[in-house]
Amino acid sequence: MFITKLTAALRFVVWLVTVMVTMPAIAAPVLVSPNVDEIRLGQHSYYLEDPENRLDIGDTHRLAKNHWQPSPSDIPNFGYTDSTYWFRLQFNYSGTEPDRRLLAIDYALLDQVSVYVFKHKVLSREYHTGDTLPFDTRPLTHRDFLFPIAFQPGEETTVFIRVKTQGSTQVPMSLWKEQAYLLSDQTRLISQSIYYGMMIVMVLYNFFLFLSLRERAYLYYVGFVFSFLCMQASMHGVLFQYVFPDLPSLQELFVLFFVPSTMLFSCLFTESLLRLKSYAPRLSQSLRLIIVLSLGCIAGAFVLPYATSTQVSVFLVIPASILIFVSGPIAWYRGHKVARFFTIAWFSLLMGTTAAAMNKYGIIPRNGITEYGLQWGSALEAILLSFALADMLNREREARFKAQHAKLEEARRREIAEQKLIYQATHNATNGFPNVTVFRNRLLDILQSPQPQVRRYIIVMIHLNRFHEINKTLGHLNAEVILQRFSNQLTANLDLLETTVVMETTASGDHCIAHLEGALFASLHWLNDGLDEFVVDIRRFLSKISEPVKYQDMNIDLGLSLSITPNNDESLETWMRNAQIAVELAEAQNDQICVYSPDINPYNERRLRLMGELKTALDSDSLELHYQPQWCYQKQCVTGFEALIRWPHPTLGMVSPDEFIPLAEKTGLIRYVTTWVIDRALKDRKTLLSHRDFKDDESPLHKDIAISVNISAMNLRENDFVQMIQKQIQKYDIDPQHLILEITETSVMQEPEQALSRLKQLSALGVRLSIDDFGIGHSSLSYIKKLPVQEIKIDRSFVMEMDKSRDDAVIVETTLRMCHNLGYKVVAEGIENLQIFKSLEQMTCDYAQGYYLSKPMPLNQVTKWLKSHQVITPQSPQIASQS
Repeated sequence: MFITKLTAALRFVVWLVTVMVTMPAIAAPVLVSPNVDEIRLGQHSYYLEDPENRLDIGDTHRLAKNHWQPSPSDIPNFGYTDSTYWFRLQFNYSGTEPDRRLLAIDYALLDQVSVYVFKHKVLSREYHTGDTLPFDTRPLTHRDFLFPIAFQPGEETTVFIRVKTQGSTQVPMSLWKEQAYLLSDQTRLISQSIYYGMMIVMVLYNFFLFLSLRERAYLYYVGFVFSFLCMQASMHGVLFQYVFPDLPSLQELFVLFFVPSTMLFSCLFTESLLRLKSYAPRLSQSLRLIIVLSLGCIAGAFVLPYATSTQVSVFLVIPASILIFVSGPIAWYRGHKVARFFTIAWFSLLMGTTAAAMNKYGIIPRNGITEYGLQWGSALEAILLSFALADMLNREREARFKAQHAKLEEARRREIAEQKLIYQATHNATNGFPNVTVFRNRLLDILQSPQPQVRRYIIVMIHLNRFHEINKTLGHLNAEVILQRFSNQLTANLDLLETTVVMETTASGDHCIAHLEGALFASLHWLNDGLDEFVVDIRRFLSKISEPVKYQDMNIDLGLSLSITPNNDESLETWMRNAQIAVELAEAQNDQICVYSPDINPYNERRLRLMGELKTALDSDSLELHYQPQWCYQKQCVTGFEALIRWPHPTLGMVSPDEFIPLAEKTGLIRYVTTWVIDRALKDRKTLLSHRDFKDDESPLHKDIAISVNISAMNLRENDFVQMIQKQIQKYDIDPQHLILEITETSVMQEPEQALSRLKQLSALGVRLSIDDFGIGHSSLSYIKKLPVQEIKIDRSFVMEMDKSRDDAVIVETTLRMCHNLGYKVVAEGIENLQIFKSLEQMTCDYAQGYYLSKPMPLNQVTKWLKSHQVITPQSPQIASQS
C-alpha cells in the first residue's frame, strides 16, 4: 500500500514539473480587447537567441514552440551581446470591429529592427528599419520605432521581431491604441521639451556668464551640460529625427562622442569648481586620469568599433560618477562652501546615471527610473548647480568687490607714488624749481601757440660760475644749502622783471624759474618794449641776485654769468642751444651778460661745413702758405719769414686761420695741419734759397734764413710730435736752428708739465722756440724762465699803437729791457709805420715784423719783393705800400 501511494506521488511530481517546464511553450496568446489602451508585451513575449546570426524569418517561423523561451522581464534586456534576438508574439483580437494598433519599441538605439506580421500563418506584412538605416525607412515618422498592425474580429495574428544591435540589447515592447499612444507620447514630448529647454537655458546662461567673468568653471559647465544634452537627444532619437535623418552613421557617432565628452567636461568642471588641486590633491590626480581616459574614448569614437567604444565609455561612467560624487563631500568637509550644493546636485545625477548604466549592462531591468533617470537626475542637478553657481557668483562678487576695493586703494597709492615720482622727475630736489623737462615743455607750448606771432619771447639763463669750486671746497651738503639760499634770492627779486612767464602753477604757488642742472637756471620772458630796455631791467635784476650769499659768517660770491637769447623763429632745440652757447660765452669772456646773436655763435652752419671740408682741403693740397718777412736790425737784412697758413675756399673765399684752426683742434685734424705746414714751409725755404737771384753776397736775404711756424697746444700732447719734427729736418737737410716753432703763452699754460717736457725734447733737437703773443696771456715770467725758449714775440696789440699811446710805448720798452736782461731775443710784430719802426730800433729791438715791411704773401711774391727791396733803411719809403 505504501509503495503504491509513493509511486502515485512521484507520478504527480513528474507531471507537475512537466507542466511547469512546458507552460511557456503553450502559454495563451495575448488578448487584444477594444477597451484596453496599452498592453505591455514583455511578459507575453518569447525570445530566441541566434548567436551565429544565421536564422531568417522562414527558419524562425518553422521552429517548434519548444525552442522559444519566455521573456525574462517586462522589458527584455540582454545587455551588450553579438547575438541576434528573435521575439514572438501571438494576438487574439476580441473586438467585433476591425482595429488598428501600434506596436511600439521605445528604444531608439537599436541598429536593426525587423517586424514580420503573420495572419493565419501567412506573412501579410513586414517592416525593416533601425538607427543604422535612414530615418525614412520607418513606417511611421517617430523618434522611437512604431509599427502599425491591423486586427480583424476573431483573427489570430502572430508577430515576429528580429533585433540586432551593437549597443545594449533591450527591447521595451508595447501595443497601443493609436490615439492613446499619441496622447501619451505628446505628454512625454512636452516633459522632454521642458527638459531640453531648461538645459538649453542653462547652457546659454552659463556661457554668457563665462563671457562676462572669464571663469573656466563656467566654460566647463557649459561643455558638460551641452554634451549631456546632445547625448540625451541622441539616445532618444531626437537628433536623428530632426537634425540628420539621412545620416544614420552620424547618429552613431554622436552617441559615441558625447558620452565620453560628458565625462570629460564633468571632470574638468569638478576640478575647477571645487579647486581639488588645493583641497584634495590625490582625488584631483584620479580625476585627471579619468580626463585622459575620456579623451581616449573621444578619439576611439572615430576609430573603434561601435560596440567596443560604447562599452568602454559606459563603463567609464560609473567610476567617473563615483569620483565626482566623492569630490563634493571631501571638498565640503575641507571648507569649500560651494561644495554642499555640488554634493547634493551630483548625488541626484549619480543615482540616475548609475541606474542608467546598470540598465545598459542588464544588471537591473528597464523601467521609468532607469529609462529617464539621466534626465531626472540631470534636471535636478542643473537646478541645484544653479544654486551652487549663484552662491559662487555671490562669493566671487564679494571677492571681486574686496579685490576691486583693494585695487582702488592700491591704484590710489600708486597714483600718489606716481605723482611723487613725476614731481621728483620734473623738479629739483633742493629748491623745488621745475627742471629742464618742464622748461622745455613750456617752451614747446609757447612755440606751438599763436602767441609767438604777436609777442617776442626771450630765454634768460643764469650760470653760477663758482658753484663747482664751492661744492669742492665746502662739500655737497653745504653747497646745497647755499644753492637753496640763492634760489630764494632769485625768487625774491623776480618782481623786478614784469614780463616773466609762469612755468607752472602748483598748490604751493607759481613757479617762474627753472633749475636746468647743477649750476644753471633759466626763465622765460616776453618783450613789451625793445631789447635794449629789457637788458636794462636785466642788469638791475642781476645786480640784486649777484650779491654774495651769506652762509656761516661768510659772504660767498657765486660768480654769475647771464645770457639773453631772443627767439628768431627757431625751433625748440635751436633756441635752447643758442641760449646755452650764449651763457658759455658770457662765462668764457668774463662778461656778466651776453646777448645772443648769430654772429657770436661759434657753432654755426659755416663752421660745421668747414669742419667737414678741412680734411678734403688737406688731402687735395688746397691750403696755402703766406710768408711775412722778419727784419734783423743788427744785420740790416731779412733773416727769416713767418709761415702763415691760408685756406682759399672755392665758394667761401679766403678763410682766416682764426676760423678754421680752432676747428682743426676740435676735430683732431690739427696734427695733420701742423705736419703739412712744416713740410711745405721747409720745402719753400729750400726753393727760395736755391733761387739764382739770391746766391750772391749782396742779396738782402740772409744765408741762414729761418722759418717760423705756429704750433698748437694740441701738438704738444702728441706722443710722436718730436719724431715728426726730426723727420722733417732730416728730409730737407736743414740746420735745426733755422726752424723756429712759435707757441702762445696760453697754450703752454694748459698743461704746463707736459708742455715743458715736450719743449725740452724739441730744444734738444736744436730747434729754436719762441713765445708768441707775449703780454696778453696768463703765464708768469717765473714759469717762462723754466722753458727752453730763445725768443719772445711782443703781441701786436702793444706795438700797433705805441706811436700814439705813451703807455704802450712804456710797456714795449720795459718788455724789451726785461727780455734782454733774461737773455731772450725779441721780435716786435704789428709794425705799421716808419715811426714805430725807428722807435723799436732805438729801443734795441732785435727783429721787426709787420705791414710796414710787408703783408703776408705767397712764395712767388716773396722773390719779387726781395728783388725790389735790396736795401731797407729808415729813409726808405713805406715798404708796405710798394709791395
